[in-house]
Amino acid sequence: MKKTNYKYLKKRSRETRTLHSPLSPEEEDSKSIEFLNQIISFPKLVWIRWKDAATHGGPEWVYAEDAMKYCHSSPPIMNTIGFVLNETEEFIAVTDTVGPEETGSVNVIPKGMIINYTTLKGENDGMPTC
Repeated sequence: MKKTNYKYLKKRSRETRTLHSPLSPEEEDSKSIEFLNQIISFPKLVWIRWKDAATHGGPEWVYAEDAMKYCHSSPPIMNTIGFVLNETEEFIAVTDTVGPEETGSVNVIPKGMIINYTTLKGENDGMPTC
């Protein structure tokens, strides 16, 4: 079984971030950790029901019979529960896990796809946006 070198991944992640940021790696780490601490201190947990986009087929051709079947199928209804990381008039960004220096996957959901939005806890008073 292959072992994951987490120190290498953290170093590579830091190197990649500095290519796109005017902040030093130390300033960026400090700002990121402050952001995550704010999420934990003022959590806003939400339940979002939303209509997902769907793609059928792959790099190969789709037979006409399959295309006819796919074009009549409804997009799936998804349910997401998570911590709000950022919310704008256009989208909401949530994650299911917040650690001391990391988060789980970030779902960015366009508001036009949202069917129902329920706040389960909090309002994120004083929360910075990313």
